[in-house]
Amino acid sequence: MSSLVDQLYFHSPLWLQNFLVSVYGLKLRRERYSPEANLFFNSLLSSEKLNAEQIAAEQSKRFIKLAQSAITHVPFYRDWAGREGITANDIQGVEALGWFPVLEKSTLRETPELLVDERVLKSKRYFTLNTSGSSGSPITIYCDRLSRTKHYAFWTRLRHWFGLTPLSRRATLFGRIIMSPEVKSPPFWRYDRFQHNLLMSSYHLTQE
Repeated sequence: MSSLVDQLYFHSPLWLQNFLVSVYGLKLRRERYSPEANLFFNSLLSSEKLNAEQIAAEQSKRFIKLAQSAITHVPFYRDWAGREGITANDIQGVEALGWFPVLEKSTLRETPELLVDERVLKSKRYFTLNTSGSSGSPITIYCDRLSRTKHYAFWTRLRHWFGLTPLSRRATLFGRIIMSPEVKSPPFWRYDRFQHNLLMSSYHLTQE
């Protein structure tokens, strides 16, 4: 949120903050449980039936596609491949993973756009997310809607393993500021009615 929106939210009454959190929750619900999300979720469930040989083949196929795409369309990896004399056609299996450099957090923090597929940047169909910064300075992450939808499908499957449906009641402790940092008295939580999710911020954890 922008600083102005932050201040308007922080100075709103509790009922309005819960309402705004719920409205945002509705947006997330539509992203997380869209038709595309359901298709990907079902494909994840189907993949659990594969044997070890089939899983290895699927891993290799997906890695080759991802690595070749990175060398062709992602500036950071294209420049690295050029220096090393590696072409996309050289990627023929998961053993090529060992060729790739270990990515330093400083690179991701200082030049995140160099790690984004140029086709995504040109389309302008992306948004940015930021880590909480709990282990240092926040990091900017570029993302598109479909990638985020697929990401949530993994969480849906994880909850499915424990008998939870997408809209089962739950509580989430996460690294986001959901109330003014100056607040010293409870409630230190907000409620997203559309996702049946009680939100609690790790920023308000204290010894007390």
